[in-house]
Amino acid sequence: MVRAKKANQNIRTALAMALVIISVAVASWFYMQHFSAGGRKVYRNVTFTDALLECQAFTAERYGPRLKRLTMDSHSSRWEQRLGVYKVFFTATMQAGPDPADTREYWVACDVSGGAGKVRDFDMLEDKGGKSEVQRRNDGGMFGWP
Repeated sequence: MVRAKKANQNIRTALAMALVIISVAVASWFYMQHFSAGGRKVYRNVTFTDALLECQAFTAERYGPRLKRLTMDSHSSRWEQRLGVYKVFFTATMQAGPDPADTREYWVACDVSGGAGKVRDFDMLEDKGGKSEVQRRNDGGMFGWP
């Protein structure tokens, strides 16, 4: 009788421990999925290389196969501490018409957020030897609202 009572007590203790372990595991998983920085990308350390790659990808996606060459201007590209952005500058060679040999040169200015790592502002200026026309990223109205 004493052994049966002791065995019952051991089973209850084991079940209670298992329940606690499962509860802690579920709570930890829930926390990691919904509240950790890894899940929501709340904080990110953006490097100059990240900014450069983001600008290259943005330009390539926007202009597609017309973009023939993109060369970074390492002299002008920089981190702007006051604004919290990377200013990345390129020269771009783009196909001007149906003939692949017909190309034009452009200057590209790309601002990437130091926190989010996304393109904040994008300008492309055609090199016309004195005449120029800026192609700006169109985000909507006066304040960028649609």
